[in-house]
Amino acid sequence: MARIAIARPHGRQGGNLTTALRWQRILTDLGHQVSLAEGWEPGATPGPDLLIALHARRSGQAIEAFRRSHPEGALIVAATGTDLYEDLPTGEEEGRIALAGFEAADRILVLQDLAPAALPEDLRPKSRVVYPSAQGLPTKPGNHPISPSPLQVSILAELRRVKDPLLVLDALELIPEQIELNVTHAGAGDEPDLIERARAASEQSPRYRWVGALSHEKALELLAHSHLTLNTSRSEGASGAVVEALVLDVPILASDVAGNRGMLGETHPGLFVANDAGALAERLQRAYDGQDYREDLRHAGRARLPLLQPEREEAAWAQLLREVRVG
Repeated sequence: MARIAIARPHGRQGGNLTTALRWQRILTDLGHQVSLAEGWEPGATPGPDLLIALHARRSGQAIEAFRRSHPEGALIVAATGTDLYEDLPTGEEEGRIALAGFEAADRILVLQDLAPAALPEDLRPKSRVVYPSAQGLPTKPGNHPISPSPLQVSILAELRRVKDPLLVLDALELIPEQIELNVTHAGAGDEPDLIERARAASEQSPRYRWVGALSHEKALELLAHSHLTLNTSRSEGASGAVVEALVLDVPILASDVAGNRGMLGETHPGLFVANDAGALAERLQRAYDGQDYREDLRHAGRARLPLLQPEREEAAWAQLLREVRVG
């Protein structure tokens, strides 16, 4: 039995916490003693055999402290979309911190198979893809509303510019009013101007409603009872909501960014140009008009399910631990 510490970034968590808790459960099931905390620093007790740092930049201090105090300890750094697609490309301080974290790692964990290409070429050989799974979903796959009119559309995304969830408001303005759409948007508000716009749209538009942050269970219920769900991110690592939609058999429209392509497949029929309201409007109207298109989306999603099985994720973790000589 190995001692494993999972360090997640400080501050309010969304998908990062869900991911860390799932990993803690998997590693515990594999027979290890696993702790989960914000950050990591040396203590009086024996240090862990392995540190798993979630987010290279935001866990930079934990990574540095672990390498300094445990130079022979095993270190896995889990790359987020922010690390790969925002910080590294800048070459600024944030990118340098993320790069230092990846360089210190024995293995770099990524969640979809296009992610290694975002790493510097010399670091790619130590990257490993561990596709996430989704467990404990409250509604069985396929339990969707029968009537497609109005089309029930969900968005599970925080009000942050990088998530671009209010692109749907611009898209709705391009769709004729007789097209009956009900868009329900769940997610915490981070940026005041986006909160103000979401609130105003909820009051003024009969087709959009922002309900704020929901519990994970309530968010999954919203997702499961949708005809369609949207991911409109300008940058994405590997969306947990996309994984959950795939497992729940909910058709997905998603921005054509690396994280979504890596999760959905590069030929997924629901991909549209990021930050393009017209492209999103066209897809939404097509989904409203055609059951065949929604079925195409659903079939494309089902083709990805073998990647997202809990047994596959657990086996990938077991292999990763063997590679870093833990357990």
